[in-house]
Amino acid sequence: MEVAQSIQQTSFDQFHKLIKEKSANKAEITKIIEDILESPSLNTFSEFLHLKEIDELKSGEYEKHYNTLNLFAFGTYRQFLEKKQKIISLSPIMDKKLKHLTILTLATQKKTLPYDDLMVELDIANVRHLEDIIIEAIYAELINGKLDQKNRQLEIDYAVAPDIQTENIQDIVNILTDWLKSCESCSSCLQEQIENANAEKVKRAKHKEHLEEKLAEVKKNIKKQSSNTQQQNFEGEDGDFLMGPEKNLNTKEKRGRPKQGTSKAPWFKTFN
Repeated sequence: MEVAQSIQQTSFDQFHKLIKEKSANKAEITKIIEDILESPSLNTFSEFLHLKEIDELKSGEYEKHYNTLNLFAFGTYRQFLEKKQKIISLSPIMDKKLKHLTILTLATQKKTLPYDDLMVELDIANVRHLEDIIIEAIYAELINGKLDQKNRQLEIDYAVAPDIQTENIQDIVNILTDWLKSCESCSSCLQEQIENANAEKVKRAKHKEHLEEKLAEVKKNIKKQSSNTQQQNFEGEDGDFLMGPEKNLNTKEKRGRPKQGTSKAPWFKTFN
């Protein structure tokens, strides 16, 4: 897209220079206008209309050339059909180019263009010819879209910016103003959702911290209770820690064990 714009600007500069060089000869300027309208690299023409040399053609002998340039800048093929007497005869290249520009103009107004409407606007009798014109407009990078042959319509993805008339500028400003308000409203709504999400995050973090504290306290109590139970169940005599039969056995062994210093003499005698 940037390359196409650069080529268009180069073409404009070249034609602008030619017009300045031929400023004294209006007939030569009309030939330059015809070359401009046939140029494959030019799709916008309003800048030429602002040139003094072109504006001087607005009335008089070369009025049709000015009207034709104005038509290519702001008009449609249907308007050409309605005002043929005020327009120069279009060459096949000009005729096809005006149809391309008409599709561009319609594409900036609607995202879906029925074939039937396009055939009326472009004065085309059959669908095959219409689709050829649409494909050429796509290859010229004026629009991008999809041919929906089943539903007989052109679905627009995007369209390049066409020439804009001065009286339409306020409409564009109004559209952009509404769009800006819509963006601000969306931004405010998103900010509110962010604040709510942050508040919920803080709330959940505090709740988690509270649960962790309670869990730690429960673990501590369980550990303490377990320690007390073990001390009661496992503590034996003389600090031994046994339980059940082992504890009883140990007790019996201790009771049956003679104390030191009190053992009885052996039953056998010692012989010298």
